[in-house]
Amino acid sequence: MIQVVEAFFKEGKFIPLDPLPETIQDLQRVRITIEVLESKVDVIEILGKVFKGMSEEDIDDVVKIATTRGPFFTGRIADDPDANLS
Repeated sequence: MIQVVEAFFKEGKFIPLDPLPETIQDLQRVRITIEVLESKVDVIEILGKVFKGMSEEDIDDVVKIATTRGPFFTGRIADDPDANLS
């Protein structure tokens, strides 16, 4: 099954513009194909989509997490050479 999810790239991380499909499970292996879109980024519009339907408290939590984390895969299972990802 192929699904297209638009995202923007910031500080080494992809941030989806819409929620990911519920069919994707934690640690599920996916293939990401990058297509650079030739349009100016309207950050306000993007953030509006990312935070749509969230409470102010939830938005504050997301911003705090996003601004205090290192690179996306640091400390995750992908860094564990003994992890069985197959």
